[in-house]
Amino acid sequence: MQLLFAGQLRSYGEGEEWCDFDDFRRTSSGTEIDITCRNSINPDVSRGTLEITGALPNAFFRRYGRWWNEAPEPMTRCITLSGLMEHFGAAWQLDSSKCTATARIQTFDLIFARRDGARLDLILLDRSGSLDGKSALPLVVFADDMKPLEVDARLQPGVATVPLGDFAEMATILSESMFLSVWEQEMANKGSGTYRMPIFHVPLLGSTRAMAFLSNCR
Repeated sequence: MQLLFAGQLRSYGEGEEWCDFDDFRRTSSGTEIDITCRNSINPDVSRGTLEITGALPNAFFRRYGRWWNEAPEPMTRCITLSGLMEHFGAAWQLDSSKCTATARIQTFDLIFARRDGARLDLILLDRSGSLDGKSALPLVVFADDMKPLEVDARLQPGVATVPLGDFAEMATILSESMFLSVWEQEMANKGSGTYRMPIFHVPLLGSTRAMAFLSNCR
């Protein structure tokens, strides 16, 4: 999945690539944008071009010079951010009996749970086995421009419960954020390249609906 912002292109998937827009050119068929890209697997900088042909919402996007592959790479068509949020809002499973909102992300089930009306927990149900054998899991949680939150997860086999703190404060942050990252503290603070890979890094698409549901759940 690739998300296009004003001034930046973000790619969700292996590598977690992000690109800054350096220069714009109008052409007879549309727009060309020079981009500078990095990702978490290879910290080296790659330069390329994003070509946009036609008009929204049916513009065609093509990338040139992505990493080692110089062949053009077609991209999916663009839709509005509000349309994207509405589409992914339906992916959240809402349970009023438990006050939880659940989405399946990669090899995890990502669950936000409201506790005692005043606290918010993030629960990770791990289907990959990456949490097995860990007796303690100090984590760092990032959500867009939020100050990094250092927490200690509570572990059971295949399950990590991450206390996020005050519900009202965190619900506001998460409902307005686009990306959520969870890192082991050691990986967040040391190393480079593949050693800086988070446990997961996901778009919070549809989180507005999820947080609105939890806000009204008792």
